[in-house]
Amino acid sequence: MREKGLAAEAERRAETVMDLGGKYIRLHAKVKKRTWKEDERILKKEIYPHWGNRKDCNITRQNIVAILDEIAVRGPIMANRTRALLSKMFRWGISRGDLDHNPVEYVERPGQERRRERRLAESEINKFWNGLDDAGLQPGIRIAFRLLLVTLQRRAEVAGMVMDEIEETTGVWTILGSRTKNKQQHKVLLSPLGLSLVRQARTEAANASSANQAR
Repeated sequence: MREKGLAAEAERRAETVMDLGGKYIRLHAKVKKRTWKEDERILKKEIYPHWGNRKDCNITRQNIVAILDEIAVRGPIMANRTRALLSKMFRWGISRGDLDHNPVEYVERPGQERRRERRLAESEINKFWNGLDDAGLQPGIRIAFRLLLVTLQRRAEVAGMVMDEIEETTGVWTILGSRTKNKQQHKVLLSPLGLSLVRQARTEAANASSANQAR
């Protein structure tokens, strides 16, 4: 009887899934993940409508499988993302002592993802490169697109490039860990074409600054 009483008390004091999700976003994802808004979106769209008010300790493996199967019908990749998020969230809850089990454990990924192996042909690269001149884009944006193609770095990293990151004598672009996905400093050796684009970007920024001051 005492054990049943303790179990009942533990369940009474347990958080809801929405409580756990909110704490996970606020205390973990916002602090450590640049993609925390996507985590929050998935929770609000896929999880809270079903389990928001359920006790997190009562979510079972069968519950996990059922909701992932439902999501997989609409998109297997999103089902995989949801599974990964739930597993991380429940593990985080365990690490804080809020939970004692992870219901996602042993649940296989519902969708099979294939690596993208599509490569642009030389003719496609030329068409894209030359087409930027007629696309009606601002010079800075046009240069950024070309830097994406030349450096093969992520959009956020190219868009956030500052000239202090570039060592022109060596051609090394040092991307600080605060701007990379894995939070590790990353060095990119720029080609002569890449350096030329960086210099064009510097010139365009100087021209824009002069024009603003003249107004």
